[in-house]
Amino acid sequence: MSECKVIGLTGGVGSGKTFVATYAHEKYGVPILLADEVGHLALMPSSKTYELVVEKFGKDILENDGTIDRKRLGDLVFSDASKLEALNHIVHPFIEAYIKEKIAQLKVEAKTKYILLEAAILLESNLASLCDEIWFVKAGEAIRRERLKSSRGYTDQKINDIIKAQLSEEEMERCVDHIIVNNGNLQEIDKQLEILLV
Repeated sequence: MSECKVIGLTGGVGSGKTFVATYAHEKYGVPILLADEVGHLALMPSSKTYELVVEKFGKDILENDGTIDRKRLGDLVFSDASKLEALNHIVHPFIEAYIKEKIAQLKVEAKTKYILLEAAILLESNLASLCDEIWFVKAGEAIRRERLKSSRGYTDQKINDIIKAQLSEEEMERCVDHIIVNNGNLQEIDKQLEILLV
């Protein structure tokens, strides 16, 4: 088994965590795990967590074909801290178990020194305990808001709700090993990743 470090990549909504992770994968061949994609699996109709989520939040969150409308569910939980906590309580164990298994598999197969685990809820969950280091993707709030409006069509209210539900940037910065600044300059991101990964 090769010696392989697990790097947790986190940051506030709109900071560009997934972009940085994907770029690290494409440019440097680093295997990546995206917690949000695993979260999609947790809400698939074939999973036990799907049943628990529907039981908790009702059939109003379902599309006509029976799949969960993630936007509707998101609007519901990000405006109510207790509902977000209830959803996380259901979904996090699935995400953690899946990622733990994938990390073990990648450590056996990996030909690189690193695995990147990208997660918005990294520091608030048990996922942090799976990481050897934690890197924080930082972007100015005005830039983050503009990205979320243009790429996802989020309203100011929705952005406010999500930011309020997450740890503040100051809280995140106190818990991390490295900061990657992502204000939209690809060359700057590349320079920072080259120092950290090579």
